[in-house]
This record gives sequence, structure tokens and C-alpha cells, in this order.
Amino acid sequence: MRIFVQILFIAYLALLAGCELFTTREPEKPDTGNSGYIPPTEPDILILNFENSIRSLNADNYYKCFYDEIGDQPFKYKFFPASSALASYPSLFDDWNIESERRLINRLASQFGSERIQISFPNRKPILETPDSSIFSSDYVLTLPEKNISQITEFRGRIQLTLIAKSNGLWYISRWFDYQNNEVENETNTWSILKAIYSN
Repeated sequence: MRIFVQILFIAYLALLAGCELFTTREPEKPDTGNSGYIPPTEPDILILNFENSIRSLNADNYYKCFYDEIGDQPFKYKFFPASSALASYPSLFDDWNIESERRLINRLASQFGSERIQISFPNRKPILETPDSSIFSSDYVLTLPEKNISQITEFRGRIQLTLIAKSNGLWYISRWFDYQNNEVENETNTWSILKAIYSN
């Protein structure tokens, strides 16, 4: 009986050692469910959410990227289109707001379904931090899945986003400036043009 108890005790110790009950584990990444959204506690996380929501055409996550305070006029979201788009669509962007952004991403989702949009930010600049905001600036290339021959599928330009942190410590896009890329001759199909095409 005594030998049986000793064997049982040794087996118990071996089990404890094998389970690693007392060892430190690697911390798990935040659970984002299937949405891929991470609470944007840093400007870089906000940009990651912005990119991922466009690629996956996730309207809810895309909407969460924008500053939505109705009465907070200094930081209320505003889009500034590229000059070529403003010339072609002079009144379209007058009242462009976060609801316009939501409608746009929903229209893209209904058009392309589960097909993913390709987006890249070549020549991305480090995020510039100021006392009350941060600035993200980069060239961009946005490519849509091809549905028909006449459809414009590639949009290029430069993007500048003003990022603001709310009192909850989370970051949001407050201003979006779209520019033509002056280094590319006759480059007029900017993100603003995409917004104009898919806003109707």
C-alpha cells in the first residue's frame, strides 16, 4: 500500500510539472472577435483599423474610425477633396460627413461583396505628434476588384489625416485631406473621385 501511495504521489508531481501551472505565459492579444477592430489607444492602431476596415469593407469598423461628436465643432469630422474632384463635383463634398463615409463603404460592400479592396501606403511618413493631435501622411494606392472593362479600378494620390484623442483615450480621424500626386503626370483618379463615383 505504501508503494502505491508513493507511485501515486510521484505521478501527481509529474502531472503538475507537465501542466506548467506555475510558469509565466505569454500575454494574449486583445480579443477582437471576427471584426479585426482593436481599441485605438494609439494613432498607429487607428491607422491599422482604418486600413483593415477598407480592405474588408467592414462598415461598422470604418465608421468607428471617425470623430463623431455632433456638437464638438473644432474636431467634427471634415473631408477636404482633391482639387480635381472639387472642380468636377463642386457641391458633392459640401456636406460630406461620417454618415457619407458609412454610405460609401456600404455601397462598395454591396458592389464587391466578399472581394477585398487592395490598399497600400507607399512613402508613408512617421506619424507626426503635436500637442493636441497627430498627423498621418502618405501616398496611397487603392485598387478595386475589376467588375467590367469601363470601370476605374485604381486610385492614387496623397492622404493626410488629422487624428484626435477623445477624453476616453481613444483616437479618431477628425480631418481628411486628399491630394493629387504631383509626381504622377495626369493623375486625377484620387480617393475623392472614388467617393464621387460610389456616392450616387
